[in-house]
Amino acid sequence: NIRPISAKEAKEEAVEMMTFAASYVNPITNWDGTIIGDGQVGKVTLAINDLIARDMTDDSSPLLTPLSSY
Repeated sequence: NIRPISAKEAKEEAVEMMTFAASYVNPITNWDGTIIGDGQVGKVTLAINDLIARDMTDDSSPLLTPLSSY
């Protein structure tokens, strides 16, 4: 379910990340001095970044359309 959440609720989550077209997935480990989760970049964030990087550089990747196709 996608729904709006408050900043207070977001700061209580165990894992947070945001994504931009030019920078893959960026972990959020601290928000206004509030440590998110354990304050470290999580395995899920690292794995997503790895998949995106491999997909964008490997024309044989089955995940998405290769960047070279555009």
